[in-house]
Amino acid sequence: AWQALCFVALYQPLYRLGTRLSAPLHASRSFAALEQAAMMMLTTLDRQELVTILCQGRNATFGTPPLGLYLPDQDAPERLRLVYQQRFHLPATLAPGTLLTRLSDLPLVHPCRTLHHALSGHGLTPVEQALVYHPGLALWCPFSGSSPGLHGLLILGMRADLDPYRPTDIQALQSLLRTAVLAFINISKYHAQVNPRRRSRFSDK
Repeated sequence: AWQALCFVALYQPLYRLGTRLSAPLHASRSFAALEQAAMMMLTTLDRQELVTILCQGRNATFGTPPLGLYLPDQDAPERLRLVYQQRFHLPATLAPGTLLTRLSDLPLVHPCRTLHHALSGHGLTPVEQALVYHPGLALWCPFSGSSPGLHGLLILGMRADLDPYRPTDIQALQSLLRTAVLAFINISKYHAQVNPRRRSRFSDK
């Protein structure tokens, strides 16, 4: 009886201690897909391949959460176009306006409530309003860099296990997004240099 009582009394403290000690190991394992995605993103200049790498890394880490990815429209770079979505129904384009302006001033990863606070008192278009207050959104991840404007936008829903995103999740996302921003900027610069050359070749012919 005494052994049973001691086991019951000590179980919870020992369980919490073991969980705390093993947390770094579990964290490093759980973010391996994000680390691999970051390395792979630096090996290609293909835009669609980058999109696939980014989304697959997210899915492997957070259990295929709802997500949407916007990138600059190639015909109008100041506008964002939806290039990938899963388990969401999102606007096809985001025009320049209050939402994109405010997002460019926010950090790489922040929860919905932060954006709601930043937009308080600002007028939104119906499209912006519907997206900002979408009930399934959990995190906003604007791709901002040294140059003005946005280089992309990733929005995430809840994790598949419905747990909130932990600080370690946020840190891992920020690390990957810093690489993603550089990768998409490099692609934009590459195409900006290559496309005029191609057009000049065709005009010469």
